[in-house]
Amino acid sequence: MELNYQDFAPMIVKAGLFNSDYEPFASVVARARIWLREYKVRVINIETVVLPNLLGVDSASGEPIRIGSETSSTWHQVVRVWYDATAETEA
Repeated sequence: MELNYQDFAPMIVKAGLFNSDYEPFASVVARARIWLREYKVRVINIETVVLPNLLGVDSASGEPIRIGSETSSTWHQVVRVWYDATAETEA
């Protein structure tokens, strides 16, 4: 088994200078459901992860995020799908 994961973070629907509006969490779950139907992976676990200051969908899986006390942080709920990557290649 080769364990891998795919993150689904909320996308910005309206960007602002100091604040941005993000899609509702139900939309994030819907995107994860579409991905699961499309790729037909063998799911090990699905969880939610709360992460600060996302810059985009890929930032949930990117470099560590530093949070300084000098700036405010925005926290986002992310859907993380853990799956068997070997099952994906065998299909």
